[in-house]
Amino acid sequence: MSKQIFEVWLAVNDDGDAGMSLEGGDEAREALINNYGGAAVRTVKLNVQMAVPEVFETEVEVPDEAGETHEVKAEAA
Repeated sequence: MSKQIFEVWLAVNDDGDAGMSLEGGDEAREALINNYGGAAVRTVKLNVQMAVPEVFETEVEVPDEAGETHEVKAEAA
């Protein structure tokens, strides 16, 4: 099965609302503002590599330190 890498951008506001885009951080912030209002307080880029079209669920904890790059690997149970 072939794998593909996706860049997923998340923008989150103070209330925990989130906007998402595959296009970039500006688009994720725009989606957040258009759907929930307010301003983004944090934007995170996730590089997701996965086999398509499998369905796979995982949880990722984003560190509090801004500006650091962390690699997270998840395996199916």
